[in-house]
Amino acid sequence: MNIDLSGKTAFVTGGAKGIGKAIAETLADCGANVGVMARGKEELDAAVAALNSKHPGRVLAVQGDVSSYEQISAAIQRTAQMFGGLHLAVNNAGIAGKPGML
Repeated sequence: MNIDLSGKTAFVTGGAKGIGKAIAETLADCGANVGVMARGKEELDAAVAALNSKHPGRVLAVQGDVSSYEQISAAIQRTAQMFGGLHLAVNNAGIAGKPGML
């Protein structure tokens, strides 16, 4: 992909595996700093370690659950503080249940 995201910060939910991990990797490959959020600590840490081995210091692991407003808010704030802002977000994680406020 030939998109220059140097100096930009992205935030990806559900980024520890599958499509979310591929999205986080692609964003990092394009030059972005990336905050990666997922529930499972072991999978998250492994995914972020692999990404940071290729892009040192540009990928942040943030454990949390997208069904919690407090956790998602804290994760976004932490990512923005770490990298000096937030430019794009990918809501890859999903939850099933009763519809409600986004």
